Amino acid sequence: MPTSLRPAPRTTCVFLALCLWFAVVSPASVSAQVTIQKTDNEVIIKNAGFQKQKAVRKLGKGASTDWMVLDNVGNAYGAGYQSGRDIPDPPEIIIIGGYQDALNHLRTNYGAVIEHDAVLDVDLISLPTVSDPIATFFRIIVADSLHGHPLIDFFRLVEIANQGAFDPAGYTAARPAGKPLPFPNDPYFMNQWNLVFTRMLEAQWLPVRTRKAPRIAIIDSGIGTAERNHTGLDGVAVEYVPVAPTTDQPSAHALGITSLIADRANDGDGVIGLLGASWNVGSCFKDVPLLANLPPVVKVYNTGDFGPVSVYVARAISRAVEDGADVINLSLAIGYSPIVEAAIKEALEANVIIVAAAGNYDARSSAKPAKFPANVEGVISVGAAGMNMRLSDISADTGLDILAPGERIIAGGPENIWYEGMGTSLAAPHVTIAVAMMRALAPQVTAAEAEAALRDRAQRKQKKGDAGFLNVMSSLNQVLPWRDRVLMVRIPSDCSLFAFGKTDDAWYRWPEFEYDADIDQDLFALAAGVEDEVLPEKAVLLGNYPNPFNPSTTIRFSLPAMGNVRLSVYNLLGQEVALLVDGRLEAGAHQVRFDARNLASGTYLVRMVSETASLTRTMSLAK
Repeated sequence: MPTSLRPAPRTTCVFLALCLWFAVVSPASVSAQVTIQKTDNEVIIKNAGFQKQKAVRKLGKGASTDWMVLDNVGNAYGAGYQSGRDIPDPPEIIIIGGYQDALNHLRTNYGAVIEHDAVLDVDLISLPTVSDPIATFFRIIVADSLHGHPLIDFFRLVEIANQGAFDPAGYTAARPAGKPLPFPNDPYFMNQWNLVFTRMLEAQWLPVRTRKAPRIAIIDSGIGTAERNHTGLDGVAVEYVPVAPTTDQPSAHALGITSLIADRANDGDGVIGLLGASWNVGSCFKDVPLLANLPPVVKVYNTGDFGPVSVYVARAISRAVEDGADVINLSLAIGYSPIVEAAIKEALEANVIIVAAAGNYDARSSAKPAKFPANVEGVISVGAAGMNMRLSDISADTGLDILAPGERIIAGGPENIWYEGMGTSLAAPHVTIAVAMMRALAPQVTAAEAEAALRDRAQRKQKKGDAGFLNVMSSLNQVLPWRDRVLMVRIPSDCSLFAFGKTDDAWYRWPEFEYDADIDQDLFALAAGVEDEVLPEKAVLLGNYPNPFNPSTTIRFSLPAMGNVRLSVYNLLGQEVALLVDGRLEAGAHQVRFDARNLASGTYLVRMVSETASLTRTMSLAK
């Protein structure tokens, strides 16, 4: 449960979160790990192993609430946080990490009051007697000393917390595109180009057995009690986790994200949710939706009613990891935060996949890089695209991994309305659900493998290296065994789903849209001539595809029985440049993706050593 934060009477507080080292520190053991550049109106903090953080004070005003934290492109976010209406004057927060001696010094000499945050294992320190806590704190640690050393030398981390932003939404009620179909009868289904262009609708009916119930964490605003009966939340069970203090009247941002994901299909209301886990099937379909047998688990973590607060975002990420999340959705932007970056890295190390909205800009902006936390290494950064499957002019345009629908998206809003919105916040959930489906089918898929599948199978890439448009069906096929892959899903001809299609047998079509099946050619060519239902008599190392390749290729091999396998890549000097497999595998056909983007062009050797054979093949990297 979150720590209750209460400011001292009649004054604005500073809360200083400090990671404790319980030790008595001798002067000889002290070394500076933080540098501070400070003027009256600007502070630049450099921590070992992290990016620098910059805070500025708005000129012309003196209150501490005028301090702002800047992100990587100069956008300003509020220092501290505003918890919202009906909560007393909220505190400013500084997060520090260092020695116990420094804590005692602040307590004894400056009247600091300390509370422990058990989730992040940090301490919250208030300075209740000062009017400008941020400026005062930095003046203290730069000017004061302890054991004959500058006080700053006793800290290994200093950070100013900040309140970021959710994409704004107008919540103007959307109008259905036309009369609902007999099936599906969701009134906004005909508006849902996003389901068809991404092949998400096909993926919902992929005839493959799921292996686990995917766990999805939505780290966002909360969903107030009054909005939890929105009809868009009826497709899956949603759990609400109050990480931050709340007024129970949060912005409707998380409601839009969650309803886009979770709405029940063919229920005569709203849309077909991206999960497609709960359909009123009717007489048309005889199959079972992909995620119906093992329904997903969806949790919404409130990190600030009206804007995400960095300390609560970090706490929510830690909670989501503890709760066993498979994928985390971050449809938010905040100023740079070391504790959030650290939480993200810990989540990635725990094999949790993180998807983040790359951020919105004024269409006229000259530079639009992905914002924090989408720009953290290992996070899947999602840009917004329109019906032309090209980048939206309001979306971040560099540092992207994938594009997803972010224009004319129907989502649930306050007072049970459905609205048409836009932005990277609405694009990110499409990728989050694609990843959740991957985890349902292949529970051990890693963040790198998921990102590779999204990139490799993306549509409408303008040039090599660009982020393409999301292709859910093909991305799932890449993580599936050969025998489970499906080129397309077909529906009985009496289903009215064909009302907007161009033919009677290809339901993934839409006016002005036709899927390019050549994207999948290598996935199905891999199985050509290989019957993976029949075990080979001996170990086989098949040719890689494609070959020559740039920058990645798929290496195929088969085993006659379960056993230990080592699969490595060598250059012509005999040096091992990549270890792809080293462990025990089941009998049958296997494949491994090899990414050589960091290697030079040339000929390489792939070598497989099993318990019964040692096999080698050549492959060519042509850049």
